[in-house]
Amino acid sequence: MDGESPEPFERGIFESETVRFIVGRDQVVFSIHSQILRDDSEYYKHLPDPLPDQELPNEDPETFHVLLNWLYRKTLSPLYVEPGDTLPFQLYTLAERLEMSVLLSEIEQYLLSSPWISPETWCHPAAIRHVYENSAPGSKARKFILEWGWPDCHCHSYSGTPDCFSFLSQTFDIPLDYIKDISKATRRM
Repeated sequence: MDGESPEPFERGIFESETVRFIVGRDQVVFSIHSQILRDDSEYYKHLPDPLPDQELPNEDPETFHVLLNWLYRKTLSPLYVEPGDTLPFQLYTLAERLEMSVLLSEIEQYLLSSPWISPETWCHPAAIRHVYENSAPGSKARKFILEWGWPDCHCHSYSGTPDCFSFLSQTFDIPLDYIKDISKATRRM
């Protein structure tokens, strides 16, 4: 090893151009090396050089900071999630849009195994609203929150009866598409 310490990343990653991300309403600026994006995102992998500035006005800078941390360190910092906290779901929908399959898998693993994630987190109206407002019908995010959230939902004992749908729509501000998806899922049971 002729006296040099090994580098944690290939030299080319840090020699690549950086891409500016302008995030949130306050337009917080983040810079990411283009090679890092290309390595982890199918979306960016196929775009020509140079990558233009990316504007993400509807994303939360805190969520983007977690994404940035994952891109460079390949770890999800412990996310202490309280019911109503949408950060892991924001990260999930962002990773899905950016086609980051490895990150999607890691978020799923985290959400399914973390001692900080309670059943109330999965079926909390804020989490459901975020996923349904920021993903397409049939998306992986919607399937994931439906598959893992619905069994622990407050009114699951009604098992898809009209009483449950009435409870959801009247008690919470739940997207109608979520209620329709529950209805479809319970008919298949």
